[in-house]
Amino acid sequence: MMGRKIFHTLLGCLMTALMFSDVFAGLSATVDRNNLALDETLILAISRDGSFFSPDLDLSALEKDFLVGSRNQSRSTRIINGSVTSSTTVEVVLTPKHEGALRIPSFSVGNEKTEPITVRVVQEAEPKNNAGDAPLFIETDVDARSAYVQSQIIYTLKIYAEAGVKVQDPGVPHIPDALVEALDPLSYEKIIAGKSYRVFELKYAVFPQKSGSLEIPRVVVQAAVASPQRSRDFFDPFGREERAVTLRSASEKITVMEKPPRYPGSAAWLPVGGLTVVDKWSQGPRDLKVGDATTITMEMTAEGLPGSRLPPIQIKEIDGLKLYQGEAVMENKITGKGIVGVRRESIVLIPTKSGTFHLPAIRIPWWNKKTAGVEYAVINEKELNITGAPENVSQVAMGPAPEVHAQSAAESASAPHADRKEEKNVWLFAAGLLGILWLVTLLLFFRARQQLTALAKEMPRGENEARKVKESGAFTMLRAACRQNDPLAARNAAIVWAQAYWPGEKIFAPADIRQLVRDETLDSLLYEIDAILYGKGEKEARWQGEKLLVKFEKIRNERKKAAQEKGFLPPLYR
Repeated sequence: MMGRKIFHTLLGCLMTALMFSDVFAGLSATVDRNNLALDETLILAISRDGSFFSPDLDLSALEKDFLVGSRNQSRSTRIINGSVTSSTTVEVVLTPKHEGALRIPSFSVGNEKTEPITVRVVQEAEPKNNAGDAPLFIETDVDARSAYVQSQIIYTLKIYAEAGVKVQDPGVPHIPDALVEALDPLSYEKIIAGKSYRVFELKYAVFPQKSGSLEIPRVVVQAAVASPQRSRDFFDPFGREERAVTLRSASEKITVMEKPPRYPGSAAWLPVGGLTVVDKWSQGPRDLKVGDATTITMEMTAEGLPGSRLPPIQIKEIDGLKLYQGEAVMENKITGKGIVGVRRESIVLIPTKSGTFHLPAIRIPWWNKKTAGVEYAVINEKELNITGAPENVSQVAMGPAPEVHAQSAAESASAPHADRKEEKNVWLFAAGLLGILWLVTLLLFFRARQQLTALAKEMPRGENEARKVKESGAFTMLRAACRQNDPLAARNAAIVWAQAYWPGEKIFAPADIRQLVRDETLDSLLYEIDAILYGKGEKEARWQGEKLLVKFEKIRNERKKAAQEKGFLPPLYR
């Protein structure tokens, strides 16, 4: 009973003290620094002693000279020798928009006003690699102080931070007259002077676009460091306050040299650490026949250049060989050591004559940065032994009759007259019957072909419509087109079937199927169709659809087999 009275007495005293504390209420504004660089931030603190006030202050007057960032509110209460004081503080992060003397205006809460504050902002401060007593420092470096124009330079930023430091990503640096690409970052632990640091290693590939002097500007790193003092937040009294820390690296200067005069003038400028070019044939160059199609895939790989900078690889036209250049595929492999560019060319080769042909060697010059000299990536000369009859067989049919037919005629002349007459009648009857059957077969073939082509063209092409088509029905049309050896119908049917087989993909052309499957044999077969349909002088080429049908059936069966095997596996989660 007595304890309850004492508690109520103390509570009443506390409430009375809080009420009378408003008599001493006061509004004030302070900043954590009065001098700063343009790339730094400051914290504006608006405090009021006494009663609580809303943090929704009108800060629009600041937007003329500052970018207004995040806000943080805290409330503290102190009891010293029976005297109770309380205060509420609102902290606002400000970033200056320009240099000069910037004025922070006064703010009003009720009948109280703060005093205006003036801060001075300079264009750029001196480098600051460490934060004094803060457990944080940075280092920068480049892998070369001189480099050739458009060659790769690796710029490295290392941020060392102890536990409890929150580091913001500085982002990709902006370097005038240069292209910059972020590389794979690293993070690891390192012991320095007995202290453990977490190291954040950021690397960037820099490609200067003109000769002269290149300057990589200072990088600003911002972090939040935990203070040893307890938080003043009423709702988080056990937390730690944080203070903002800004570090600034030194700039890096690089001498950029022009392309050396001894480099071949007509060749693409390729200053790299290494360059290779390889070729792969879907069918060996010594195993080709007239009318066969083979895909030559040539891949160029450069250490230190993006794929978009690599030149096209071309084969000169040769009489008796038809070449169809596909669309190049370019990609970049990004590692911690730099960019590796890849350019991949696909060329369909179709022999139109038999004989021996020679594809000349391909020599691509490049500049070796390590040895400062010109080197060549080479694809050796290829010899092609083409066998088989030429595509145009009309000349063979018009040639002289073989001697064996003359001998047979002479022997027939010595036979009795009756036998010759009977034999003539039999041959006339057989020839007539064969001619009728041939005409009927030809009519049926053209009728089926017209129906198949019309049906394939009328089948839905859009992604949503393709889903309505049963995959099995679409493949039946594809199978029929291939067996009829109709390239146009097979091309259209393949697109329709692929839309039904992969309903989630956007497929509108054979190129979309090639990109999805990525199979060299299928690439060659689909290129062959386009070469026959749209190539110059290839309309009369005889296309055989059996190989394409076998390939699509294999793709179809592999999915069925995988689905069946998956059905017997236990689920991963239950």
